[in-house]
Amino acid sequence: MENKELIVESTPFEQDLDRVYREHVRSALSGRNKEYGDTNLMTWGEIGIVVRLYDKLARMSNELETAGLMSMQWSKYEQTKESKKARKEVWRDIAGYALQALRLVDETMGALPEEAT
Repeated sequence: MENKELIVESTPFEQDLDRVYREHVRSALSGRNKEYGDTNLMTWGEIGIVVRLYDKLARMSNELETAGLMSMQWSKYEQTKESKKARKEVWRDIAGYALQALRLVDETMGALPEEAT
């Protein structure tokens, strides 16, 4: 019997998610994993990730305040190159920590990657 692959077409939304993940999140996670390994996050588990997320959200709040977005003063809003870069880094880090938390939950629950939902 011939082995045929199922080809599923991605929607534009899914393609954009894949692009954002590849361009922003995957390389950052891979780089940090090479630097620190998994034991850094495994030491404190989900609580450690929550603490890191709190720090990232505080940084994002500061970035948005600086840009004039927290006070909803749109006339003062500045989309500077530095501000945009800083916000992208924070969102990337938040996405990365969320993915790491999912890995921790899967490992804690004993699930193999192909069993994860």
